[in-house]
Amino acid sequence: MVFYFLRPSLRQVYTDPKLRWWEHSKRYVSSYNAAFTYKEVRGDGQIVNLSKTGLLLKTNIELTNYSHIDLLVDIGDEKLPITGEVIVHEQIKNGFGIKFDKTSANKTSAKKIIKKLKNNQPIP
Repeated sequence: MVFYFLRPSLRQVYTDPKLRWWEHSKRYVSSYNAAFTYKEVRGDGQIVNLSKTGLLLKTNIELTNYSHIDLLVDIGDEKLPITGEVIVHEQIKNGFGIKFDKTSANKTSAKKIIKKLKNNQPIP
């Protein structure tokens, strides 16, 4: 308790939302289709949900952890490119998590998709 009041750097971890790593971004339900390239294999899938940092992709193609993937998300009036890394997690059934690369193009694409999904309720 004493360290909390004496050390502003410790206090900042709890008060600055950008440093609260344990909190997740809001996720939005989606049914957009995506074409992807993964290790020279082309495939199709459906985006189950999406946030500003990643998405959940449902596909029949087996993906491996920490592999690079390029996606082209069809939002109706345009197709948006997103690149990322496959994150396989035991709790995810029937899909694969994709963590976006930290590029401005990915941020722009994610913002456009989320803007279209804003009418959907975020998943808690």
